[in-house]
Amino acid sequence: MTVMFDRCGEDSEGIGAGQAICMALMESFGIVKMIDDACEWDEKQRILSPGKAVKAIAGTMFTCNPKQAMSNVALFCSGSPVDMLFGPRVTLESLSDSALGRALDTIFETDIECLFYSICAKVKAYIGLDPKMYHFDPTNVTIDRSAGDEYMGLPVGAPVPKLGHPKDGRKGCVQYNVSCAVDEFGLPAYVRTYDGNTDDTKMISDAVRFVENAIGDRRMIAVGDSKMTHWNLVDHMCTHGTHFVSKPPQNFADSAREKVVAEAFRKGFTDIGAIGSRKDSPEFEIHDTDMKCKDRTLRFIVCRKKDRSKMIRHMKRVEGSQLNDLMKSMAHMSFKTEDDARAAYRETVKAHIGKGYDIIPTFRSRRAYGGGTEWKATFKIKFNEARAKDLAASNAEVLITSLPRASVTSDDPTQGITSRDVMRIYMGQWKIENLFGTMKSGMGADDVYFQNPQREAVMIFIIALAALVRSVMKIRLRSCHKEFAIPGNITAERMFLLIQNVSVRYRRAEGRLYLDGTPNDRQRTLSFIDAIGVDTSTLLG
Repeated sequence: MTVMFDRCGEDSEGIGAGQAICMALMESFGIVKMIDDACEWDEKQRILSPGKAVKAIAGTMFTCNPKQAMSNVALFCSGSPVDMLFGPRVTLESLSDSALGRALDTIFETDIECLFYSICAKVKAYIGLDPKMYHFDPTNVTIDRSAGDEYMGLPVGAPVPKLGHPKDGRKGCVQYNVSCAVDEFGLPAYVRTYDGNTDDTKMISDAVRFVENAIGDRRMIAVGDSKMTHWNLVDHMCTHGTHFVSKPPQNFADSAREKVVAEAFRKGFTDIGAIGSRKDSPEFEIHDTDMKCKDRTLRFIVCRKKDRSKMIRHMKRVEGSQLNDLMKSMAHMSFKTEDDARAAYRETVKAHIGKGYDIIPTFRSRRAYGGGTEWKATFKIKFNEARAKDLAASNAEVLITSLPRASVTSDDPTQGITSRDVMRIYMGQWKIENLFGTMKSGMGADDVYFQNPQREAVMIFIIALAALVRSVMKIRLRSCHKEFAIPGNITAERMFLLIQNVSVRYRRAEGRLYLDGTPNDRQRTLSFIDAIGVDTSTLLG
């Protein structure tokens, strides 16, 4: 068979199927319209609306790769029917970085915090979800910009990056803090960008209070780590009827944590079995008690794993590795006197004294290379199995909650809940960590750089919106995977990979919209489209 190349080709426009599906979802959920309605902008003067600008920028994130810079949005959309996707007057020139930047400035002038929550609430109502539980936590976002700039004359509310080295240790960069909340379904509910130096406890307090006000008379359960458990917030939540599950810090309420742990080891633990659906899920034993903290009585759950062999193996491996590194480091050190050598040894190993290893030091003198005497400090280590078992047995975690105790968890946990389910609620903190992973690794939030702090704050808002769309897609796909022969553990990223060779094409002369790809790839894409619930006629706007 002779293959002939047709130089004339055929006229068609299109975009990747994954991007088309996600942008169509943004339209069907009303996200684009809500942004346009929230912003003050002149429809006669602006060719590209703020909502359509968000759709265009977010569209670059719905791929297997991180987001594109604003200057590449037009390049990303080249070859697509931009007038259908972003408005009848829009051309590729309308997607310039300056036009997109103006749109970000317009969005910043709205209440981004309220807008994001409203969008999330509308999307959840659209798909029939009514969350009652929220996981709170802050994170940091690194900015690919050199430190040292002074940020003067910023608009009110614009976050100021932290100058200097950010938490991840990347030199020559700065960072913001971002406070987030996700619900029990793993869907984003709240996002706010803060100055890089903002305290974690303030960010969590602000987030809890915001969601309380947003949900009105409905009660919620707030879940967070020890940064949530400071008395001002705990007292506030109890006063307002907001239940919570958290970990108490060491200094909470006159060392209440230390007291309940002592009580647990004095009175004993109760076996509650495994928590988790995996075969190797750990089994726990708990001590569930009440303790008065100031003028409130709160519930404390002391828990520890029954099988401590894994903990002992972990202790042996990790601590052994750390001590070996310290041994190598000390072997290269020399000291003028024996006292100096002994002092350096004590400082080096002090964090490991009384733990899983016995540490046996040796101090010796020798003739120095340049004359005189120098001292060396070396040590050997030996794992102490008996002490490691005692340490593992004494290791316990503590949860604190305002949820009332019950032998059986009711449909409404605020009416009563078992200790086992309190632990299960807290272990759901992986959901917010999953959001951070999606925002940073999945869409490149750790490399935000959009010219100024206010635009970077809006960029983080857009990244969180894209994460919302991805999460909704995953929920819809998993809820009907058998009906459409879709893998049960499907994720948005996996879907993008499976349909990466399919595009949505449009022949303008014929008014024809179709999928381009192999028969198998097209059929798989149609299964995803039907499972997600996208109207095929709206794939390109």
